[in-house]
Amino acid sequence: RCFGTYTTYLAPEASLVFFSDCVNKQNAGEASKTLDQCIRDNCFRIRDHVERVQPTDEEFMAMLALAFWSIETTHARESLIDLSARYRTEILSRMMTRYKETIGAMEGTMRIGELFGVLGTIKRVEMNMKWEYEVYRMLDLFDDHTYMYKLQMHKPDTVCKSLNYLR
Repeated sequence: RCFGTYTTYLAPEASLVFFSDCVNKQNAGEASKTLDQCIRDNCFRIRDHVERVQPTDEEFMAMLALAFWSIETTHARESLIDLSARYRTEILSRMMTRYKETIGAMEGTMRIGELFGVLGTIKRVEMNMKWEYEVYRMLDLFDDHTYMYKLQMHKPDTVCKSLNYLR
């Protein structure tokens, strides 16, 4: 499965029908092939990397928290960016303390490096997915007002509407 956002995923089989309701069906067939290849190339890369590193449940939750609080490149308020840095520091500090007690400082440092490698792979795939969505928009399959396009491109009005909906 391929996670397009935090709350959506696609299976490779979905690429056959993903563009079935697009406005301009002229490029839908080629786009379906491209999406299938994107899922296989990018998303399976994450799966393979995670399987190689084999994070524990605790490590996986720490990775999620670190990814969630990595907001420096967003348009967040400075106070929120400072808070995110403090939370990431706290998470890493607790991880290092735990590793010192269990596997030693050197092994713990290497383990954190492996986990950050997985996060780097996820970030690269996230960027690849954004590029894919942009290609689909240029092929006139999505327009600027398509919800998934706006969400993938982190358009502020879509994110704000989604957050307001959750309140």
